[in-house]
This record gives sequence, C-alpha cells and structure tokens, in this order.
Amino acid sequence: MFADFFPTSPESRSPMRASVLCATICLSFALSAQPVLQYDNVGLPGSVYDLYTVVDPGDSDFEVEGPDADWDFTTSIIDLIGAAVFTYPDFTPYGGDYPDAEVALIIINYSNGDSTYSYYDLATDGISVLAEGIGGGAPKVYSDPSTFLLYPFNYGQSFTDDYVENGTPFSVTRTYSGYGSVNLITGTTDNAVKVTASNGAKTWYRSDPVEPLLSVNAADQKLVWERITIGMAEQRGLVRMTLAPNPATTSFRIPGLDGTASYRMIDALGREVLIGRVSGAQEAIDVSALQPGMYSVRVLDARGTRTATLIKD
Repeated sequence: MFADFFPTSPESRSPMRASVLCATICLSFALSAQPVLQYDNVGLPGSVYDLYTVVDPGDSDFEVEGPDADWDFTTSIIDLIGAAVFTYPDFTPYGGDYPDAEVALIIINYSNGDSTYSYYDLATDGISVLAEGIGGGAPKVYSDPSTFLLYPFNYGQSFTDDYVENGTPFSVTRTYSGYGSVNLITGTTDNAVKVTASNGAKTWYRSDPVEPLLSVNAADQKLVWERITIGMAEQRGLVRMTLAPNPATTSFRIPGLDGTASYRMIDALGREVLIGRVSGAQEAIDVSALQPGMYSVRVLDARGTRTATLIKD
C-alpha cells in the first residue's frame, strides 16, 4: 500500500472481497463537485516520483478531514531519500513470480543504492497489492491480497479490507475522509483526496490521474511523492523508454510518451521497416505486418531521440 512504501525499511477480480460499509453521506447532486477516485483516471505505469521523507512536520496538521479541506503542509521540512517508478511487471526481475500483477513499483533507496519491487492487481473495481518490498530485507507477500482502493470511491464511502500478510490475517477499514487542496513545499494540488485507515495510515491522492501525493504509514512515517517528467527521469538514469506490450504480436504503445512524436523501426539488418508519427501514450503502433524478430524503435520528440528494443512475435 502507498502508505507502507518507505524506502528506509522497505484480469479483474470481481466481486471484490472488500465490502462497502456505508454509502456517500452527501446528496447525489452534490457529488458531481467532489473528486472521485475511478479506474478511468488510473495511469500509473510510466510515472516516476522523487520520494521525500518528512523530517520535521512543523505546524502541519495531518488530521484535517472533510469537504473542501485546505491541507497546508508547507511548514514541513523534507529530505530527498529515493525515487519511485511505476512500470510493467515484465520489466522487473520478480515479475514472473506474480503473474496476476498488472503494475509493478520500483523503489530506489538513495542511501544505499538498493531497489525493492512491489506488485499490484489493477482491476476495474479496485487495486490490490500482491507483494511489497521484494528483493529487500523485509518483504511482504499477500496470500490474500490487500485491496487499498475501490473504484469508484466517493466521499464518505468506507470498506473493509481483509487480507493475509506473510501468513497473518488482518482487517482494516478504509475511508474516503476528505477532499480539497494539498499544499506542499513541492507545489499545490487541487481536487486531492484523503483516504484514512483504521490502523492509523493516511494517504492523499491526486484524483486525475490517480496517484499518491503524501503517505503516512501506521508507524507515522511520512513520505512526499513528487512526480517528475519521464524525460527528466531518463536523464537521471531512473527509467529507460519502455514499449508495451513487449514482446508484441499485433501492436505496441510507448508508455510515458507526452504529446506527438515521430518514430522509426529498424530491423536486425539495419533496414528501416516502419516510419510514422504517434500521438501520446495510448496510441497503438501497428506491427502486425512485420516479420517476427528483434527491432530497434527510435523515437524523436521534444525531449530528443530515444531508443528501445522491441521483440515481434
């Protein structure tokens, strides 16, 4: 869960195990003005974050809840401790151990250079964690996954998350307890959502796209998630340009691509076999006519030229 990603330690399932305890407490006509956490706004793969620990909260009040909240955390003192990269499980060393995972998270700890890996089942009705901290000293494996967000999730809604972590059963109630503006030293985000857990954990999310902004785990460790551009992340060596799916049978996309780019595909003999333009990360490039084999994909956009290898089945 986002509230537990602390680097210094660190096909849809329906119906969900999590049972809704209470519906929204506001009139239906008012809900349109409230941010909703929903599947259509999830865009985690390809997103990259700097991770900061809060070393001194200052005058920040992390207990504020309710509608139209103004969370002012600007007096907090933070320290950069690592990076987080959401990607596809196939691009990680343990992805094959979690075939039901659609999303993986890499946590890079700057203090020692180590990386740990977490895996998630992303379904249309929620997101669940299958494993956390794999490759590190304190891994968590969920034989019964922990569902930490439902979709759609509205203000005032709660659900019970029953899960089994490293062989031990747990039950936690999670509540959409507030929405408003989050003011951090790294910037201001409107239409943010606060989700609280009965074990004391709290997470603030951006609602569109759905992604973490600030997380507080049950041990009261606080993390600030500052999203950075893919171009900056590539320059710093955090990520490389990715293609998905890879291997590809009929088509592939370029996750994390912003705006329009031109592309060229080169086969193993150095011949240019495909050329064109693509608009954004969701546009698919048709490779159904290409022969199976290995191809170099070269992309040119506002950030310059980047290259990745595609395997065509």
